[in-house]
Amino acid sequence: MSKTPKRAPSLEEALEKGFSELKIGEANLQPAPEANDAPVEPQPPEPAQPILYNQKFEAVEDRQEFVVAKPTPQAKPETEASEVKTLVSKDVASAIGDEFDVEW
Repeated sequence: MSKTPKRAPSLEEALEKGFSELKIGEANLQPAPEANDAPVEPQPPEPAQPILYNQKFEAVEDRQEFVVAKPTPQAKPETEASEVKTLVSKDVASAIGDEFDVEW
């Protein structure tokens, strides 16, 4: 009583099974509305203004008041007190296999 198929499905069977759901809605499709026959005249592009460099601009603020957002509290930086200095001996290791630390 194995649930596995006895033979491999063919490509046609796999495609038919996979696309069967897509074919259901094809009968209900409505034709696309016809596009208007009136030609749409393209609008001429606006002439680009040349970029003016090294110009001074003056602006006068006409608002009577403005609202500034309240500053958000900044997170305090963590102190790195947990960092422990290791002592580095200036002597050569006494035996082969002794471990030593080197500061660069």
